[in-house]
Amino acid sequence: MNPDDEKINIIEKALKYAFRKGHDYQAMTGWERRVMSHVLSLDVMPMQTGVIWNAPALWRTALAFSISAVIVLAYSFVTGIGPEYEAARFLTEDPMGFIFAQPLFP
Repeated sequence: MNPDDEKINIIEKALKYAFRKGHDYQAMTGWERRVMSHVLSLDVMPMQTGVIWNAPALWRTALAFSISAVIVLAYSFVTGIGPEYEAARFLTEDPMGFIFAQPLFP
């Protein structure tokens, strides 16, 4: 059994006992403040850095995006599709729309 599990069991037993005997026991004044200040002063376990980079799903997603980007790039080189072609097609299909979208094309 994990030592933390033993500690949790001890705490659970103490809380159950305190709940059963709670009506008989009167807390001292200011105990809530002392308990909360103690809880707030406890150190938090630091987050391990670099954990996200070890996730296999992240690397599979990055690989899929990279492969799809290479495929689109190769297709655009083979077919000759580029920004100039898209601008010309946009001009012939919608001349008024091109006037408003012209600042988008360098």
